[in-house]
Amino acid sequence: MEISELQKDLAAAFRWTAKLNMHEGIANHFSVCLPNSEDFYVNGSGMHFSSIKASDLVLVEQNKIEEIKKNPDLVDPTAINIHGAIHKRVSHARCILHVHSKYATALSVLKNPTLPPIDQNTMRFYNRVAVYDDFGGLGFEEESNKMAAC
Repeated sequence: MEISELQKDLAAAFRWTAKLNMHEGIANHFSVCLPNSEDFYVNGSGMHFSSIKASDLVLVEQNKIEEIKKNPDLVDPTAINIHGAIHKRVSHARCILHVHSKYATALSVLKNPTLPPIDQNTMRFYNRVAVYDDFGGLGFEEESNKMAAC
């Protein structure tokens, strides 16, 4: 199988995120949709961001999602659910980066986890970040659809 530029770019994003120490453990996932498709590449289960190569990425085809979910050693089912739901619902979300960085985690525990537009740095995020404040557990079917709707 030929490695695409899309795969190379996504693998580079994983390694760069690790270099910047913006990840935590191995329970984070990135995905990117194929052009004109809802099929997407995602990282496999249990791989540290710093070691992911383009050839390690798993292609999640919409017609094979249920089959892939039955093999959690291949891809974390929550990654398939969360990314699949968002890619379906938000067609312009071609690439999704899901990390548990220390900054995002700190922001998420505040009473008001939004970023008010108080200066140039925060202005870039104004009305561009969705805050999911109804977390009900792991990103399985129903929870993933609620996340995608926010």
